[in-house]
Formats: sequence, structure tokens, C-alpha cells
Amino acid sequence: MKHLLLLLIPFCFCTEVIICQNIPHDKEFKKGHIILLDSTKQEGYLNFYASHTGKVKFKKTLTTELIKYSPDEIISFSVDTVKFESIKNIKVIGPMGSYAPLKKCFGEVLTKGKVSINLIYYIGHDPFSGSNKYYYNFCLTQNANGTKSTICLPYNQRLKKKRIEKEKMKLIDFLNVEDEIKTLILSMNRESGLSETVEIIKKYNSLQ
Repeated sequence: MKHLLLLLIPFCFCTEVIICQNIPHDKEFKKGHIILLDSTKQEGYLNFYASHTGKVKFKKTLTTELIKYSPDEIISFSVDTVKFESIKNIKVIGPMGSYAPLKKCFGEVLTKGKVSINLIYYIGHDPFSGSNKYYYNFCLTQNANGTKSTICLPYNQRLKKKRIEKEKMKLIDFLNVEDEIKTLILSMNRESGLSETVEIIKKYNSLQ
């Protein structure tokens, strides 16, 4: 079964992704909650525009004062079944396959387990169109023997075949896998935009 990514934006180059606009954007606020740094849960109304620089706007009621929270001020926020977590100190892949360090951002939770995946909505300047666009990244986090490690993989970016092969080997090394999982990773191709990564990680987690 193909994974459904819940995106906030009304457009996207789509391969195996179905776009759902059920997260608040623009001036719309929807019921949800935030988790503060002390793990306290606060119910209220939220508004968030998907961006690596975005802050979540929060109101306890629709008529109360608006408060903006950055990724270093809360642990996570949720609206309906969609959840974003605070992510820190990562390197995403942006324009022309270049690396861009991010000190903090919010990432949409796609799957949780021994290896978790968050979708990063990185906005960068496209040198071909001369305008800004989304450069999506899968942020994979692994906790092993008390050590946390993270890598980012480009999702649905127009990269050369050689670079895609490099990213696949990066994932194999990150997971330190052989046999079935390695075969699934190697079977991904440039045309799919590495969209199979989510299902492969789910499979990997189920085997642990």
C-alpha cells in the first residue's frame, strides 16, 4: 500500500504521493494541540504554513491572543492526524543537490520506530526558474545504543542518476543492512524520486 503524504501546499510534482489539504494554512485556524518543552499538552487552535522557517501560530480560543512558537520552544504540534515535530541540527539537500544546514525546523511525522522519518519542507531558490520552490527531504532519525544519528534524503527532486545512487548507498550505510532491505533500497530508481523510502523503513522497523 502506497504511503499517503499529507501536504499543506496546493501543488507538487507527484509520483506516488496523494496531496491532502487538511492542515491549516493562510488565515485558517483548526483545532489541535501543542506539546511544550516540559511535555505539557495545550489544546487550542493552530495555523501553520509548511516551511523550514515556519512558526506555528497558536490560540487557546479563536478570540484569544495569538502566540507564535518556533521549533526550539515546543516539542511538537498536531492537527487531526497530522503531527509535526521539532527537528534540530540537520543538513538537507537543496537546489542543484547542494547541502544546506538547518539549526531548527518543524518536520511532519511520516513514520515512527527504531528509525523515524519526518518530511522537511525546505524552500530554496531554483536557479532555472529564478524563483523559490520546495525541496522536500526525508529526515531519518535512528537511536542505537543511546546514540542518536540523522540523515536527510532528497524526496522527489530532479537529481542525476549518479547522485541518486549515492543517496541510496548513504541509506544502506545508515541502516547497516544486507539482504531484503538492501535489495529494496537498490531497486529504487530516479523516476520514483526515492518515494519508496517510507515503506522500506516501515518494513525495516517491522523486522527489528
